[in-house]
Amino acid sequence: MKRRYSTVILFFVICGVAFALPARALARASADQQEEEEVSNAKPDAGGIAIDPSSGKIGEGDAITITFPVAMVAADLIDVGNQPSPFVSEPKLDGTFLWKSQTEGVFTVSGVVAGAHHRLNLAPGLKDAAGKPFTVKDWSAEFSTPKFAITSDFTERDQLSARPQIYLDSTYAVRLDEAAEHIYFQDRDSHERFPVEVIQTTEEKSSGPPEETQFRVSPRQPLPVGHEFDLIVNGLLDAKSRRPLPYLQVVPVGKTEPLKVEWVAAFNHALQEPAIRIKFNDEIDPVEVTVERIRVEPAVPNMKLLASRDEVEITGNFDRTQRHKITISPEIKGDRGYGLASESRWGASFRPKESCLLFPSSQVFARARQDLRFAFFQINTPQVTWKLARIPAEKLTEVTARVREFEQDATDSITREVVIDPRTGFAKQVQTELLVDTFQLPVSASGTFDATSGDVETRREVHCTPPAHEEFAGLYLFEASATLPDRRIVGNRSIICVNDYLLTQKRTPASVIMRLAKMSDASSVAGVTVRAVTEENIELARTVTDKNGMAQFPKDLVFPKTSEPRTRNTHLFIADTAAGPALQFADGTAYSSGSDHTQNVRTPHAEIITDRNLYRPAQTVKMKGLVRDETVFSGLMIPIGAKVHWNITEADGSRVVGQGDTVVSPYGGWEAEWTVPEKAKLGSYEIRCRVNDRDYEGVNTIGVQEYRVPLFSVVVEATTPEVGMTAHAQVSSAYFHGAPNVGAKVHWKATWSSSAEYASDENGSSKRRFNAYTEVGPSL
Repeated sequence: MKRRYSTVILFFVICGVAFALPARALARASADQQEEEEVSNAKPDAGGIAIDPSSGKIGEGDAITITFPVAMVAADLIDVGNQPSPFVSEPKLDGTFLWKSQTEGVFTVSGVVAGAHHRLNLAPGLKDAAGKPFTVKDWSAEFSTPKFAITSDFTERDQLSARPQIYLDSTYAVRLDEAAEHIYFQDRDSHERFPVEVIQTTEEKSSGPPEETQFRVSPRQPLPVGHEFDLIVNGLLDAKSRRPLPYLQVVPVGKTEPLKVEWVAAFNHALQEPAIRIKFNDEIDPVEVTVERIRVEPAVPNMKLLASRDEVEITGNFDRTQRHKITISPEIKGDRGYGLASESRWGASFRPKESCLLFPSSQVFARARQDLRFAFFQINTPQVTWKLARIPAEKLTEVTARVREFEQDATDSITREVVIDPRTGFAKQVQTELLVDTFQLPVSASGTFDATSGDVETRREVHCTPPAHEEFAGLYLFEASATLPDRRIVGNRSIICVNDYLLTQKRTPASVIMRLAKMSDASSVAGVTVRAVTEENIELARTVTDKNGMAQFPKDLVFPKTSEPRTRNTHLFIADTAAGPALQFADGTAYSSGSDHTQNVRTPHAEIITDRNLYRPAQTVKMKGLVRDETVFSGLMIPIGAKVHWNITEADGSRVVGQGDTVVSPYGGWEAEWTVPEKAKLGSYEIRCRVNDRDYEGVNTIGVQEYRVPLFSVVVEATTPEVGMTAHAQVSSAYFHGAPNVGAKVHWKATWSSSAEYASDENGSSKRRFNAYTEVGPSL
């Protein structure tokens, strides 16, 4: 699934002499320049003073709480902003101090210098609330700030795209225009530099140059194919302190490879249209696939081309007796942005369809009746012999466990690796045997069908009639086989459940529910024993259907392997009906949607609703919450009378803008109101709650917006449609009452922005990209 982000792209062309040192040598040299931490002699707990945190790293927005053994200020100074800090820092630490009580205050850091070591001491002339000097000679605390560094989680790629987007994370904000100057891609061998464009991931507007701690970079032009590249960050400055990176940063990004055709093959499978498939080493956009770029000779009537991931499939009315020549043009490009190095020519020939017998399913359900019908397809085989044999109860689990064993991959007995069939190039199937003869099953009916050839898909219908005064009922194995000229045996088999009853399965996070019903009208059948058995015919559990035909098993009992890998799971569910056993495989056919997975941890939940989802400043938000506790034994419970603390925070941060307290009603709800401040920041806010000091899952988001009717309109229109170095635009303005806005001062700024679409492939690259420029215009 693709996600859309609104982005602003800034780039600057940077030029210079390439570094002479290899990228990896530069990275090693930069690592050697890191300074070792010094041993601290600070005493943050001297004189009964407590400071939290007492040491470590601090950054912008962090809070330092200091507590004194005596009252330091009068009560009227509590929660009064911009108070003098009781301590000083060397070097200076920017921030604000607020007394939360007469003995405790909080210092909020507003700005730090990268890589600094701060030592805190009590402020000179510090006095307590009584006016007495307060001194503790040995008290001090030391903190450090994170070093200025640029990091990336981008891993080196063997197949790098032409315009990779590298996500960079900086410990401090940097100016994006400077990032474009000091970041570049570099050829690992020739050291040639390639300028980048910087992709801003947010739309925050600022009066000065944009600053970010997280951004993406991409080469301005596609990187040349067949080269190895590194991303270099050299001399980038911290936006605030204006200090450069202490060392050059190198991110190995990988090698650019051309598009290649890995193979071309013709496929002629049973019950499928013949097709030629082309396998590339990169995903192909369907737009790239045209009849001009992929040519087939001789011409194929009704030819169609379908691109799916890294393959292109060609279908049509092929002449399967001829060899086809496929020519692939170098104009076709993969998602990485590269085409073939040269025109690629291949040949493909269709072989006859593989000899096979195709059955509808490995398990077939049929109603008990005087005759039994079964149909299958026969393709390119000699004479086929089929047998219908009854499965005795004592051999049931053994037979069912081996019905589909030939679908498994054969493995080497020593290495345990999958064995490749040299005849096909694919994994070899497990060698099986004819089960009717192996288990000596009693044969109820048998017959033969003539040989087929010429790729004809012949439908065979079997019509079996039981002996006089009998009818088919119970479990049967239908097995068909044919011996090929090379003595290989081709065959297939299916278990036929002949019964008037049918078992269906439903799973929940805690249980497995089996329902027994009649085939005739789907009505429930009560009082029938249902057993869960393994492949070794070991019974794990049994129960009896209720009035609704339901038999419920604890999930951990019938599927213990989930928690204990050495145990065996249920293989079959067997209902012992009056007409014989009714079967359902534990891993039978199921719907592709849904899941029986559940979270193990049961957490309390809250649903919070408001009277509206959009408000203006000064309007009142009316909210109501519904809370429930969930326990293993009692299920959902109402915490009646519990204390509720609700709070409203800015959606893009953790700053609390509103809060209050209430209690849970006997009906499990609570109500509250909050008046939006008149000068509240426009944007989104989130409402959460805590009940009895526990966080409850559940959040509601509201918006605060305000629309002010402008005095006049401004319209900018392009006067020329051409694309070139010069752009022409006409600006017009009029008051809303219709009069022209004459003599108004115009300030213009040209910005080339885009709404880029980013795919979720391994490169994270965009299929739709536009360059973007910074501000290029002055004031008029």
